[in-house]
Amino acid sequence: MHGDERRAMRDQTRWDEGADRPSRPRALVLQRDRTRIEVVRSRARRRSSSAAVRGGRIVIRVPEHLSAADERRTVDHLLERLVTRANKALPTTSLPSSVPPRATRDVRGSRGDHALAGRADAVAERFLVDVRAAAVVWSHRMTTRWASCTTPPGRIRVSHRLADAPDAVLDNILLHELAHIVVPNHGAAFRALADRDPAAVDVSAWLARRSRAELRAALGLD
Repeated sequence: MHGDERRAMRDQTRWDEGADRPSRPRALVLQRDRTRIEVVRSRARRRSSSAAVRGGRIVIRVPEHLSAADERRTVDHLLERLVTRANKALPTTSLPSSVPPRATRDVRGSRGDHALAGRADAVAERFLVDVRAAAVVWSHRMTTRWASCTTPPGRIRVSHRLADAPDAVLDNILLHELAHIVVPNHGAAFRALADRDPAAVDVSAWLARRSRAELRAALGLD
């Protein structure tokens, strides 16, 4: 999508008739074709704005003090940046785009939380030896990150968006979070642990391609 298509995206965006009023709601939902765009005014933001994919829709956060005109310009600018990112060439990977999805809501099933915890232990034994997580579970509320680790006590959550990821991807994600139990930041000591997985480069490319696929779907480009 290039210049003409970007202009069409802006023209097709339908702004709420009350957007210029002082009573503008904090969260404004716009509709462009089948794409939902939620614009949220944030008191915590002073100058910067952001855009991300959440649950299949585009969520844009702007400073609360912006005028309606500045808000529109900001949204148009961020949408153009997202379109550029969605069309960016990405590295190839030898990993399949997906595998049969895991039944992440079946806690005791072959792909549920118990199996995920067992996989984390196996990854720790392979790469980190003495490191163990306090808990490892699937998360159905994690929509922007692939996984997280709360330390202490070392509780790992993995996004259900990885339910159809190849095992190599899941193992690498688990290694990343297990490494955070030892090193909370992303410095050199952390990288020395996280980069022990020989599949890291392939997995990084797979995640980049999955993120782009989610973005293109949210923008209605596919």
